[in-house]
Amino acid sequence: MKKMTSPTVLLTLLFIATITLSTRAQELMIEIPLSTQVQSSSEIIEGKVIAKTSFWDDNHHNIYTTNTVEVFKIFKGQNLSETIEIITSGGTVGNKIEVVTPSLSMNVGEIGLFMLTKSNLKSNNDKALTTYKSHAASQNWGTG
Repeated sequence: MKKMTSPTVLLTLLFIATITLSTRAQELMIEIPLSTQVQSSSEIIEGKVIAKTSFWDDNHHNIYTTNTVEVFKIFKGQNLSETIEIITSGGTVGNKIEVVTPSLSMNVGEIGLFMLTKSNLKSNNDKALTTYKSHAASQNWGTG
């Protein structure tokens, strides 16, 4: 029988701990029924992410990302402009990164269905677009 060395034991324990923590992270998200998401959303749109920019909040405590979305179709809501901004938690500013889980993560070029509510956060760009946040975070995001 081969004797296990200390590095092998440590790597094995680290692997087990990583797997355990990643499966526990899935428990952080409470499923919200689709009917509740639709009812609680002030706007529901289909659109394409055309740009994204990260910024610090006013107190320089948290990083947020402005996702600029081209609106293709409005399912709920009125008077939306052709492009809107969806603010998500986390992002990268300079050499600082903030990762928030669970949270919505979008990439430029992705098309999806967004269930939204108005956001109190304002992005730091020059555009005067209304900002939104995703209702139920990543549970309502679907790419096409």
